[in-house]
Amino acid sequence: MTERDEININYVLSMEVNDVADWMKDMDHEEVVYALSIIECAHWKLLDDAVQSYDDCKYARKVLQNVLQ
Repeated sequence: MTERDEININYVLSMEVNDVADWMKDMDHEEVVYALSIIECAHWKLLDDAVQSYDDCKYARKVLQNVLQ
C-alpha cells in the first residue's frame, strides 16, 4: 500500500454518507474500481483497528486484575 492509498483511505473514512455519491458521480470506470478498492481497504483497516482495540482492552484488563490483587 502506498502513502497515497493511505491518504485516500483516511479521506474515505472521514466522509459523510452524502459525500460518497458526490465523490463518485464524475468518475470513470477505472476511478470507480480504484475507489471501491480503497473503500474495501478502509473496511479492513477499521476491522483491524477494532481487533487491535479489543486485544488492547483484554491485555489492560489482565494487568489491572494483577495490580488489584
